[in-house]
Amino acid sequence: MTSVVDRVDHLVTQYVWALENDSKVVPGLQEKIRDGHFRDFSAAIKTIILPIRRLIGDDDLLVWELAYIYMETWFRLGGYGKALTTSSGNRVWKECVESLNIVGLHYTDRGVRTLPKSTTNPCAEIAISQPQPCVLAEPEKEIPVSKKIIIANVTFINNVDVTTMNDAQLIDAIKTIDYYFAPQSPWTYLGHARFVALAKSAGATVRVMPMDLGQVFPISGGLPLGKRAPQRQAYRLVELARFSQALNLPLNLHPQFFPVAGDPAARLIIAVDMHHGTDAALAITGAVLSAVWHEERDIADTATLAQLLNEHKLDGACLALAQTPEVQARYDAYTQSAMETQVFGAPSYVIEGELFWGQDRLDFVAQKLKA
Repeated sequence: MTSVVDRVDHLVTQYVWALENDSKVVPGLQEKIRDGHFRDFSAAIKTIILPIRRLIGDDDLLVWELAYIYMETWFRLGGYGKALTTSSGNRVWKECVESLNIVGLHYTDRGVRTLPKSTTNPCAEIAISQPQPCVLAEPEKEIPVSKKIIIANVTFINNVDVTTMNDAQLIDAIKTIDYYFAPQSPWTYLGHARFVALAKSAGATVRVMPMDLGQVFPISGGLPLGKRAPQRQAYRLVELARFSQALNLPLNLHPQFFPVAGDPAARLIIAVDMHHGTDAALAITGAVLSAVWHEERDIADTATLAQLLNEHKLDGACLALAQTPEVQARYDAYTQSAMETQVFGAPSYVIEGELFWGQDRLDFVAQKLKA
């Protein structure tokens, strides 16, 4: 029997990658994202993927599978910020469900970050046909708990066995954290390992969202380090030393390669996320941060980034992927989302619309995840 994870891998490999790499359809889809028109977006995708379905014999897609294609494509093409909302869940998902005329289908598969095993687009040669009606198979009325465990990739959430939860309890328990950071930020370095461990223990989904502080600071009243008052610069060093000692985390107060441009590393993190998934993206983020603040390495240097990929057994092709317009577009989208969400510094964690700024707010993040 095919597992849910295998099905999601199939959906991403056969459909999502075809959509996000088709230069003819991406501009139109992104325009619908910018306008916040999810219904039009999903209707367009339903038409676009029809020839792919016919080619590979996928005539029996379940409704949740089609919905997953909509959602994952929306996210990958930059659909953050404007469309995502707070405590009752996800407005986009609600519109997705409504557009399919179904009731009671929850986005429990939002925790899955399964990605293709190669960068090859298996549908690159498929021509997009004219709009035609798409007939869907009847949806499953309920996703079994066993599948939800696979989807969430956890057995316990806040020390509660997920097999004891009903649908509503499980949906409420799984939270999503938007993780905004700059790869050259010392405060992100000091909090990264604790944040990753915290998210994992809570069974939360993390969206890895590096941002360009050079765009965030001017609209939020922030100043680059060199332009801050001497008193502030001096006290920053005091606080960095305090936290380094308190956390038993080595940190060079005056690293050899700082200040440093964060853009190359940010794009690499995004590329790793796209190619390998969230866990790998979090791992390479930790490696980049440590490279700056502990290992005296230049994260703006391509050779250094290649070494970090190799050290973590990640595909070197991510370097090339990091230079593509798709990655740059996602980087821009994350930065825009940060500004729209009122983020003003790194690291910032957003859960159900609530902002937590700084690694010293992780205790509050933990409380929010348990709420």
